[in-house]
Amino acid sequence: MKNLITLAKKLFKPVAVVKYLFFPFIMAQSQGTVDFTKIVKNETIIAQAETQNTIWIGTNNGLYQINKANGKFAHLTTGNSVLPSNHIKGICVSKNDNVYAATDNGIFRFDGFSYLLISTENANLPTDNFTSIACDEYDRIWMGTANSGLVMMKNHNCQVFDKSNSVLTSNGVKTVYIDENGIVISKLANDNYVAMGNSTMLLINTNQTYDLNVVAKRN
Repeated sequence: MKNLITLAKKLFKPVAVVKYLFFPFIMAQSQGTVDFTKIVKNETIIAQAETQNTIWIGTNNGLYQINKANGKFAHLTTGNSVLPSNHIKGICVSKNDNVYAATDNGIFRFDGFSYLLISTENANLPTDNFTSIACDEYDRIWMGTANSGLVMMKNHNCQVFDKSNSVLTSNGVKTVYIDENGIVISKLANDNYVAMGNSTMLLINTNQTYDLNVVAKRN
């Protein structure tokens, strides 16, 4: 992993750190007013993120939308919302404060006013089975899939990266996240890593030593 970070710093221009939190990193209590652990009780916390006014908690039993100021919350499930599955795989917040939650049956979005389900029925997605999600500084949404590669969505237009058209060495993506330099990192099912810049994608095989010039020519 140290090798991955070193390569990424040399090949990608750092950007501001995106407001994104992914379990198991624990979110600081905003304004000291809300103890969300009492709200979710004994459910397993899978992912969490926050906007200016709201804490979002993804669990194995739906999505919690918690008001920071007063602690009031809504527990969103498949039974009372457009949430396509109660199994939350990841949450991220875009630059314009839109909230995206990945599930194993589609993507949930909240734009501050309404809820929307994004799926293969209304977007050019290769699958509805997602493993993780991240929002980057360029207003792109990155989604890892179980066996259909890595999906990049911007303005609801999707581009799929897989073994056939990119440096990915596996179509299974375990997780995608933003590192401390604002770089999008994807861990593949075979434990290789892929780093995504603004216009560059770099493969890191943790079992090999790379010459930087050789790696750069592959992109």
